[in-house]
Amino acid sequence: MLNHKKIKICVIRNDKMGDMILTLPILKEIRNKIPNSYIKVVCSNTNYFLCQEAKFVDEFCIYDSKMSFFSKMKFFRNIKKDSYDYFFNFCQSIESFLILLFSKSKIKSTLIYLSRYKNPNRSKIFQKFISSILKINNLIIDRRKLFETKNNFHQTNIMYELVNKKISIKNPKKFVFLPENYQIEKNFEKRILLHLSNRWIDKNYDENQFIELLKKLQKKNKLYLTTDYSSSSSFNVVLEKYIKLNDNSFNELPFYKDNIIILDKLNFKNWRKIILNSKLVITYECGCVHVSSMSNIPQIIIYDYKNEPFMIHEEYSPLTKNYKKVIVTQNLINKEIVSKLKQINV
Repeated sequence: MLNHKKIKICVIRNDKMGDMILTLPILKEIRNKIPNSYIKVVCSNTNYFLCQEAKFVDEFCIYDSKMSFFSKMKFFRNIKKDSYDYFFNFCQSIESFLILLFSKSKIKSTLIYLSRYKNPNRSKIFQKFISSILKINNLIIDRRKLFETKNNFHQTNIMYELVNKKISIKNPKKFVFLPENYQIEKNFEKRILLHLSNRWIDKNYDENQFIELLKKLQKKNKLYLTTDYSSSSSFNVVLEKYIKLNDNSFNELPFYKDNIIILDKLNFKNWRKIILNSKLVITYECGCVHVSSMSNIPQIIIYDYKNEPFMIHEEYSPLTKNYKKVIVTQNLINKEIVSKLKQINV
């Protein structure tokens, strides 16, 4: 029956960029299972451009937590107008759960993530109660328990389990997702890229230590440094120390031969292009990890040792094996990165 009628499916993924990238394989498998489906995605201001690249997404709309109250009310009115065969909520926020409740759908499904830090019995009480009363298909995820019992709770696998309860899809594994019109720029130098997330800098690791890392790396390699909107709060010295280009001057990049070049707040298209033209990406665990992995670029990924690093890795590891992870105290980060670099053939 699934292959002979138009099946309307809506998916809520209005959170971060990395979460959307881990969701794309699920959407692709749904389309593979139901070629005649119509897939709509509720996304955020930070991840909608990934839907624009995905041919298997027919429509997307934005619901962002920073929207005005009136914009949110307008969204809820609109979401009630359409009927869906399946409605999946993959997000953790109460607002995404309310979107699911307001929707008109034959089958509603939601993930319910219990807190990894607090007592799980007191976590997501409202979602659990309403899902039980309204008989909403759900999957309750106790990440700490799953971690301690060595069960798979990777985000993509959890979404697969929820969808598979209603639509029998294949379990996606490795996933490389390249834009149709991407090009390797022959004029761009192949360099190591470091993404300047503010996660690098804290009371135990300052800019001077980061600059020492750059000095070690540039002995054998030229470097790109990319920034996001968190970088300026943590990298004041670095951002003044090296040549800096942005979207307006991006096309001039081939003319600069400096050992270290900062590419400041690039739009997604240019940031994606520079990642595709890098021979290695070094980054703290963030959205850059997943953009690099779906572009099939080798990585060294640093996990915050103070924030359940092994658990975070199990839940959010990239859908590729082409990376080395670093989980050490701050004073050993530089040494460990240099050590991992020797293990990677770039």
